[in-house]
Amino acid sequence: MRISLILTFAIFLIVLSCSEDNSTGPVADNTPENNNIAPTFSEINTNVFQASCAFSGCHANNSRQAGLDLSSSNSYNSLVGVTSTQNPGLKRVDPGNSAGSYLLKKLKGDGTTRMPLRQAALSQDKIDMITAWIDAGAENN
Repeated sequence: MRISLILTFAIFLIVLSCSEDNSTGPVADNTPENNNIAPTFSEINTNVFQASCAFSGCHANNSRQAGLDLSSSNSYNSLVGVTSTQNPGLKRVDPGNSAGSYLLKKLKGDGTTRMPLRQAALSQDKIDMITAWIDAGAENN
């Protein structure tokens, strides 16, 4: 009888240890596409425009290709709500409308020359960051 009781208790412990532990709840997924927090313009300006675009001969204040100045003090005003010089039917950045923003067409090479010119394409993560910012209203934050 005692062996039967010990065996039953051992089986109970084994079954209990094999069950799924949900006591801590789900693991948080903090990737940008899953946390619904849009990136800020200052993040994009620092991590994308300053790092990949605002150079001499490209989009720095002394050499504004297509009239686009992406130097830190002027980049927002040169992008948001400004009509594209290369495609006047589109805004460079149309707040809330990434699909209709010329900036994304340029970054993807969608019907136009891909930017940055003569450099590796921006990573999909950076393009997704810009897309999320535009779709969230392209705030100057």
